[in-house]
Parts: sequence; structure tokens; C-alpha cells
Amino acid sequence: MVGRPDYDAELIGMLESTVGCPAITTAGAEVAALTQAATKKLALLTPYPEQMTLMEKEYLEMTVPGLKVVSHRSLGVSSGLAIGDIEPMVAYRESRNIDTDQADALFLSGTN
Repeated sequence: MVGRPDYDAELIGMLESTVGCPAITTAGAEVAALTQAATKKLALLTPYPEQMTLMEKEYLEMTVPGLKVVSHRSLGVSSGLAIGDIEPMVAYRESRNIDTDQADALFLSGTN
């Protein structure tokens, strides 16, 4: 997700040739799910810092056909370990605080 859109396909190819079985990335899985659901307007909630959230927003808009992120919210957590410590109720509570009025779907990214 941080790299260019075609990097995901390259990464999957490298993984599959190394381990000898099918592979998928989280970025690939979210693009596939949003595409399959025909999502056009998305509310995006991430635990990441704002800059990384904006990178995810841009990536999704480039890779999911016709998608527009209509609202986003960042929890500003910078440590991967701290992201793992986020309690489920925090994700639930924050998902209630994001503007979903114009959205077809709400995506909680990078949370447990």
C-alpha cells in the first residue's frame, strides 16, 4: 500500500515464488473486498498517523475502480505494537465518530 499500485502484484509474485504456494497481501485483500462489494464511496478509519492514512486513502482511490474516500479518520498511533494494543471497543467507539453520511461502506483498516 505504501508503494505504487503495481508493487503489490510484484510482492505477491516474490512471495509465491519463495514459499511455493499462493499468497495475498493485506492491501490486495482490501482492494479485492472493496472491489467485490462495488464500493464507490468509503469512510476510512485507521489507527495510523495522518500521513500514513492519507497514503492509504490515495492507494485505495488509485486501485479500487471508481472509489472515492469521502471521509477519513486517523487515530495517530505510530507504533505497530501500540496498534496491537488497541482494544476492540476503541475501534467500535471511533467507528461511531467518523462521518458515514455519504459513504457506501466503512472500512476499519489495520485494527485487530
